[in-house]
Order: sequence, then structure tokens, then C-alpha cells
Amino acid sequence: MKSKQEGRAERILEAAAELVLRLNYKKTTIDDIARQAGVAKGTIYLHWKTREELFQTLILREWLLSARETLARILSDPEGIMLHAIIKHSVYVVLSRPLAKALFIRDGDTWGEMIQQISFSEGEPSIYEQRLAMSIRLITLMREKGLLRTDLSVQEHLYMMSAITLGFLAVDQYLPQDLQLPVVAIASQVGEAIRRTLEPEERVSAEILQEVAVVLRQMYELTEQKLEEQVMMQL
Repeated sequence: MKSKQEGRAERILEAAAELVLRLNYKKTTIDDIARQAGVAKGTIYLHWKTREELFQTLILREWLLSARETLARILSDPEGIMLHAIIKHSVYVVLSRPLAKALFIRDGDTWGEMIQQISFSEGEPSIYEQRLAMSIRLITLMREKGLLRTDLSVQEHLYMMSAITLGFLAVDQYLPQDLQLPVVAIASQVGEAIRRTLEPEERVSAEILQEVAVVLRQMYELTEQKLEEQVMMQL
């Protein structure tokens, strides 16, 4: 059960999230957030010393919530360990959460310079750098276990996976509304594109799938743990 202080902090963060999506980071002030959250301006400074610290917490919290939802969807899917399923569920979550989408595609109009500064803790690589390292580790493992084509290098796998995923996330801005697809269809199609492009036709054994699943779960849970620790410290 959340404490009164945590509940108040959550309300402030929800207000900040709504305003960032409506106005963007640069135009959203502490006064705006206080008014939206129904608290005094000074109350916000009981939780965060600066405006930047508040938004850092908001970003970390959005990464945390997105990671949790993605992992839950992966674990509930019989094919969840395959790269096409991981991408499918990741894209579904990102498209279902506008704030997460703005972070994922590094939308400078929404987040300004904030998106380049966020790390789990001071002195560590940024979240984007750590996500990239996690992707490379996962691709390397999947190639070794026969879950990805071996006629492509890790660099080629990463490049093609990124290009396909980002293309599906960005294409709507170039299409009229009547030609756009619902989120479920987009997620399904990006998964199919990944499967046809990067995965081999041969099936692998259940033992190998289980081995990769253990590593994947550990990677996601470690990320969640680090994010949650940072969010709770800043609340």
C-alpha cells in the first residue's frame, strides 16, 4: 500500500505527464504542474529540488511501467521468447503509451534535451546506451542458439531490427488517417516483418527456448529493479 507521500508524488507525476503530452517539456512549468495536480507549488519541492529532477523521475517511471507491461505480455505469450514476439509486444506497449512512444523515438519536440541525459544513476551510461547494449546481448545470444539467421552479423541484425521497428512507429505521420492501422494490427505486422526478415525457418528445441527465456527474463527484471530503485529514491 502506498504512503500518503507516495500517492501525492504519483499524482504530481501524472499531472506532469499529461502536461508534457499537451504542451511539451520546455513549455511545462512547475506552476502548471501544481495547478494540474491540485497542490501548492511548494509541495512539489518537498519531493524534488528542481524541475529537472521531477522530469527525470517522470522519464524513469515511464520506462519502468513500459518495461513491466512488456515483460508481462512476453511471458504470457507461448512464442514470447522469439525476437518477433518481443518486438511485437514492445511496439504494442509503446504505441499504447504516448509518453513511452515519445521517449522511444527520441521525440525532441516533446522532451527537448532531457531525453539525452537520463541514466539509472549518475556516472552510468544513458538509458538509451544501456538499452542498446541489452539489444546487442540479446541478438548475440539468439544467433548463438539458432533463433536468428546466422548469415547476418550482429550489427546487421541490430540495424535491420531498428529500421523495421522505427519505421512502423513513424509511418503514421506520412499517412492520412483513413490509411492508418489500429495498434494491434501494427504490432502484429511489425512482428511478422521481423520474423520473415531475421528469423530462420527451422524450429529450435524447447530446451533452447527455455534457456534463452531464463536469460531474457533476468535481463528485463534487472532493468526493472534498477528503474524501480531510482524512481523510489526520487519520490
